[in-house]
Amino acid sequence: MGTWNNPICPALAISHLERQTLALGPWSYRVENFTRYGFLMAGLLIGSIPLIVLFFHQSMVYGGPDLRCHQGLNPDRPVRSTRSSAIPQGTTMTQAMELKSFNTLEERVASLERDGFAYFPGYLTDDEVQALRQAMDDTAAMTEHFDRDTRAGENGAVFREKVINNAFNRNALFFSYLDRPGIIELEEAVHGDDCHVIGMTGWVTGPGRPTQTLHVDWMPVEVPEYVLQDPNVRMPVFITTCHFYLNDIYPELGPTQFIPGSHRSGRRPTQGETTWNGRGMQDCIVKAGDAVVFRCEVWHRGTPNTSDETRYLLQVHYAQRMITQKFPPYLNRFQFNQELLGQASPRQRRLLGDHVKSNYD
Repeated sequence: MGTWNNPICPALAISHLERQTLALGPWSYRVENFTRYGFLMAGLLIGSIPLIVLFFHQSMVYGGPDLRCHQGLNPDRPVRSTRSSAIPQGTTMTQAMELKSFNTLEERVASLERDGFAYFPGYLTDDEVQALRQAMDDTAAMTEHFDRDTRAGENGAVFREKVINNAFNRNALFFSYLDRPGIIELEEAVHGDDCHVIGMTGWVTGPGRPTQTLHVDWMPVEVPEYVLQDPNVRMPVFITTCHFYLNDIYPELGPTQFIPGSHRSGRRPTQGETTWNGRGMQDCIVKAGDAVVFRCEVWHRGTPNTSDETRYLLQVHYAQRMITQKFPPYLNRFQFNQELLGQASPRQRRLLGDHVKSNYD
């Protein structure tokens, strides 16, 4: 079922009308029916002040009229229960990002061009999610590869963090995520059929991880915003990252926040900037097994992990061939795992850098 864009309050755009997940800052509710909205619409239609007042009263009971809807979750999946019946003092109500999935490659490319990201709901099975989490736990960090493995309280660290770079080179499971179906076709469509992987990172973050500042991963060309508003101007997609989410993400777990469309600003966010073109930062609330591909120029940040849960994430970074691969350690000290390379398909070999002769070769 489609989305109803509420003309009275745009923040109350509703999809899955029968059962909708509503993200409210650090908690979520499952609403089985929309009696409260019936109060509002009936009041507006017949001009009944008491019915309109009743709507706002019910809204305040459920957390105030600043409810923000999340579109794209499977309505039959369980929703994390409320952790507290009281709204914490000083809580900032952040809008959940509207996530729409598309079935065709053309629509996914258009989403990446328009919004800065493309969404793949339910991409991994539960078994695949668990296998990746276990692989991240089992893979030892290698300092020479710029990996990190710290625990809260060790050497001044305030939170658990484990980063495994060059993950594709560590075992066959990670290697298989170089060219996952549906995602690799999108990457080749936006970067060219000679694109390659520039990195793959397993990232584990525990409670206490602090917030990040709003940033871009790379802004290779800064141009006046009005230039990018011209429909005849298309900025190439230089680098994209695919996030494979391995937890059910909720606000306390520290979701990534995006400002959709901000790649069309033509610049980096300035210090302290939190909005662009009237849009604020929006939580990417997804389920374990979902995937999101986003371009390097879209404004985003990580948020604090204030839960008691550890977050797992696999990142795969793709780019045009002319952009260098990031496989540390450098100066020929990085060596490919020959056993894995011997089992690679031609596409996987090309993604790792086995290119045909071209410019500057």
